[in-house]
Amino acid sequence: MTLEEKIAAVSTMKGFDAYEIRDGEVYPSKELKERFAKYPGCGLSSFFRADWCSGRNWTNGLAPGLMIKAYNAMQRYAVENTRLGIPLELLGVQFLGETTVPSGLGCAAMFDREALAAGTRMRLRERRTFSRNWYVGHPTCDLALDPRWSRVEQTFGEDPYLSAEYAYTRSKTAADMGGVVYLSHFICHGFGEGGHMFGAVHVGMNELLNIHMRPFEYAVRGGGASSIMTCYNLLDGVPGVMRGDLVNGFIRGKLGYRGTFMADAGAITLLSCWGFAEDLGEAVSLAVKNGNDQCCWEADNYIKGFSLAFERGLVTMEELDTSVRRCLRSRFEQGLFENPYIDPAEWAAKYGRPEDVIGCREHRKVVLDMARKSMTLLENKGGVLPLDAKKIRKLAVIGPNADKPENQLGDYTAPQRPGQTITPRAGFEALGKELGFDVSYARGCRIRSMNKDGFKEALAAAGSADAVVICLGGSSVPDQAIAMNFAGTARADRVANLEIDKDAGEGYDRASLRLGGVQLELLKAVKALGKPVVTVLIMGRPIVLEDVVENSDAVLLAWYPGTEGGTAVAETVMGLNNPGGKLPVSFPRSEGTIPCFYHAMANARGDYVDSKGSAAYSFGYGLSYTTFDVSQPRISGNVVSVDVTNTGSVRGDDVVQMYLNDAKFSFARPLWELRGFKRVTLEPGEKRTVSFELTAKELGIWKSSFEYVVEPGEFNVAVWDRFDFKTYAPVKGSPRCVTYTMK
Repeated sequence: MTLEEKIAAVSTMKGFDAYEIRDGEVYPSKELKERFAKYPGCGLSSFFRADWCSGRNWTNGLAPGLMIKAYNAMQRYAVENTRLGIPLELLGVQFLGETTVPSGLGCAAMFDREALAAGTRMRLRERRTFSRNWYVGHPTCDLALDPRWSRVEQTFGEDPYLSAEYAYTRSKTAADMGGVVYLSHFICHGFGEGGHMFGAVHVGMNELLNIHMRPFEYAVRGGGASSIMTCYNLLDGVPGVMRGDLVNGFIRGKLGYRGTFMADAGAITLLSCWGFAEDLGEAVSLAVKNGNDQCCWEADNYIKGFSLAFERGLVTMEELDTSVRRCLRSRFEQGLFENPYIDPAEWAAKYGRPEDVIGCREHRKVVLDMARKSMTLLENKGGVLPLDAKKIRKLAVIGPNADKPENQLGDYTAPQRPGQTITPRAGFEALGKELGFDVSYARGCRIRSMNKDGFKEALAAAGSADAVVICLGGSSVPDQAIAMNFAGTARADRVANLEIDKDAGEGYDRASLRLGGVQLELLKAVKALGKPVVTVLIMGRPIVLEDVVENSDAVLLAWYPGTEGGTAVAETVMGLNNPGGKLPVSFPRSEGTIPCFYHAMANARGDYVDSKGSAAYSFGYGLSYTTFDVSQPRISGNVVSVDVTNTGSVRGDDVVQMYLNDAKFSFARPLWELRGFKRVTLEPGEKRTVSFELTAKELGIWKSSFEYVVEPGEFNVAVWDRFDFKTYAPVKGSPRCVTYTMK
């Protein structure tokens, strides 16, 4: 390979700019031809992507019927118009027509590994209908430790163990199907000071390895993850793309990772902008020497930087060759060199046509099951839920998130076809026809707007109904009118006065964690009518709920529930689905009580003079329409067991959670750490034994020397379905702990 060919192999341009559509056929774009003329074989990142960022939609993007044509057209150009004929990796990301699972927090609220695995398999089945590169990414492996951060919704929550188990499950499931898993963002991207996406992170090595690293560790060690994205934020004063001690030393050296590291979009260029490098040449050399193999979308700057680096001797050919080998290895392993193209007939016989598989009924069943399991009941005063259909002639379904399809979806989702996403209004109307009640609808207001013109219609609908379901919260789907800066971050001066809903998702860090616009005023006005009020929160981050709870009879949290979310919401409110979701992230009492995640270091938290320091709703919390009893834990050898009994009158799900407390340690550990969970479904009166094993995986810690050890001594083990982390004891005041001694 020539130097230009090698540099091309580790560079990527925006893949969604690489094609054009004419008369129902797909052709290489002018941009692609110009790039390949100089740097043949340059990667096409996010090729199938369709969203606000790419500008691709149903009018100019790759609809399912065009996907194989596009795949073959790009591969043919790469193979037939370059000297070496190296095939491309053409990855999916979010694409038109995809069946959308609940957002990351919604998936995490399930506390169900198999449900997550089913969703992962479904996503890969859709992707393999149009590509030989079966790719699944997101949510991120970052932890949601500050709800002001814009990308909280993309995570699996605040707990390192839950996030790690989910990262492992998704990675292992994909690897078993021959898929590629992409992990981001390495590392601590979600813990920037002030909740800022670009904020510097201040974390010591012990906390880094045992809290933030755990999801990456599980995904790499047992899950077979093969692609990791390094972040641009500072970690202890050094950008993520320059943390070679973690990339080369820990992930590759200690964990044996064989995959690639890709620097996030703009991360390498920022090294020179922020003063870590004199120019692009030095920036590229720093990135390469610290373990980064590829750039994301920075082909122009990366290519310029590599040329300068070689001229000055800052990068050796051996270092470049190492990255090239890593980048090409997966293409060999996927058989792309032998079979770069897709025969539509042969592929359809194996995997189905994209038009038939993407968004199919079977896949909608998968995401409906996930949405049902993600429903989390926070309040239910007087047992107002479930609503009794026999006593309701008319139900008012109102609010800004009651009938806007885009607001049911999280960030990084493609534009939807009309009717593709089920809203709560549609879900209730369908149930109304089945159960015999009418539904009236009015929007009332928007998410962030201060306009109250819709109040009159909404209050009229609520006033004539027997009960009111008001759908409030946030939105992560951006508006094309929003001007974004280089990193995709929204600027307050550009969005403050726009009549848009978006208040979460990448770049939308928030200072205030309250309902936006006039939503609370609408809720108060509805509550004043004296009707039963059920508030459904559809949103992407924890917020302060005190006023919401005060003005609601019940509060149901749906996060962003996905394609079938409206059906799941309606079924839950009407009692056809018993909510069993638990909080994967804690809700603050106020902005001033942040951080409020449960796994604080020993003796690190207390109350304020003007507020309790604990969370308003803690990690692991969630109510049900039935009741459960969890027995005193018992231990036999290294196995801890409890009996779980459904003591209520209806079928329901309980999430049994095991927490450890290390009685003596060499450096501070959280007072309680989740180290086991299992979701069980029980009929009324049914009892089941749930057991957890205590091994080095659950008991051990990483030392700053990259040594994994299990320190001898006593461990307190508690098992329950809801903890009071303020008093560091299970609810109901009983110690309910057993002691395990590690010799």
